Amino acid sequence: MRMILTDNELEIHNVSNLKEFNDTQFQLEIDNTPYSIHGKGLSLKEVFNNNTSIKITGSVYSIERKNHKENKDKKGFIKKLFA
Repeated sequence: MRMILTDNELEIHNVSNLKEFNDTQFQLEIDNTPYSIHGKGLSLKEVFNNNTSIKITGSVYSIERKNHKENKDKKGFIKKLFA
């Protein structure tokens, strides 16, 4: 994984899946590991290298690595509530 942050631009390589995004949050997978990027005024500026690299512009406040097991447990719990 490689990330380059300069001024108001974040370049991310080895993106395996871009799940969803809006102006305050990006949900994506880098090397099949889930990440959440939070900020303000975020937008997808560019997709390149055969759709495996992206550029995000805006003010990035945090980049958080998610735990696969944690996400699976949450889904299981919610399914149990509505079952």
